[in-house]
Amino acid sequence: VTTVASDTFATMAPNINAISTGRKMPTGTAPSASGYVPFARADGYITYIFPVEVSMLGFTPSLIRMTHVNGNVTYTITYSAYEGGTIMIALLGISGVTNESYTINASNTSAYVNGNGFLLPCPVNLAHCSWVAYE
Repeated sequence: VTTVASDTFATMAPNINAISTGRKMPTGTAPSASGYVPFARADGYITYIFPVEVSMLGFTPSLIRMTHVNGNVTYTITYSAYEGGTIMIALLGISGVTNESYTINASNTSAYVNGNGFLLPCPVNLAHCSWVAYE
């Protein structure tokens, strides 16, 4: 944003207001693919589930939360760089009790998170997953 000392207040104020501050936190909705890919779980099993890919973030997220609601089940996918890059998947039933959860091995899997975007698993094909990525 270009503002010079000789600009009027009416010019300076919007320019100063346009300066980006704070951490980035974009949100969106992205579809999962119709074909599944292998994701290595931390317990040694391979899980074949559907990827969700988001691109052009412009930063590497430290935390990503994705959700998809399908009837009485809420699918929650969480990526955390603070936890060594783990990807936690939890399937929650109508009562809110975890019906199933497991951790994806982030270092040995199809998933990725980088400055261009991310590819994370979603247990449902062709689902629209809501996501938020935190810088």
